[in-house]
Amino acid sequence: MYQSEDKELWEKIGRDSDRKAYDQLYLRYFSALVGYSELFLPHPEAEDVVQKVLLSLWEKRYSLQIRGTVSSYLFIATRNACLDLLKHGAVHQRAMSDLRLSIIDNAADWNRYQFDELMILLRKSLSELPEEQRICFEMNRFQDKTYREIARELGISEKTVEYRISQVLKKLQVDLADYLPLLPILVTYLFGSAR
Repeated sequence: MYQSEDKELWEKIGRDSDRKAYDQLYLRYFSALVGYSELFLPHPEAEDVVQKVLLSLWEKRYSLQIRGTVSSYLFIATRNACLDLLKHGAVHQRAMSDLRLSIIDNAADWNRYQFDELMILLRKSLSELPEEQRICFEMNRFQDKTYREIARELGISEKTVEYRISQVLKKLQVDLADYLPLLPILVTYLFGSAR
């Protein structure tokens, strides 16, 4: 949604050291990044990580080359910073024990507007699939059927079912690239795990 505006803001930051443009990006993404980092870390550490990621964005403004969208970069940088802290940190035990609850809690608290936007994009992407892929995907994710059950019902091999579902997941990765850091969590949350 904000791709072109974010790109313009990033260009102003890198070219002109525009503090107002930086503040806009900071305010736009801070809460969402904190919510995302809380999937990995308890709140105080999560907020610290996000502040460091956003500060690093300002500090590296002249040299940082963002490939893709600004939002994807920020979510990936936040995830990597969280994982680094977990690898090296004293919060490892507490974070691992709370991870499952955090995912459920934070998915419910996730910015409702972004969630609605993602759901619209997800439905659109699914509607554009070839029928045989869409049917396999929906049977697996919405009807909770195993690959074996789908293969038996459609008269095809399990490998064909697996291939069709993998094609759908690849398409979703492309169509929902801006949401890629959150997509595995969201798909698991919405549809459960693959069978």
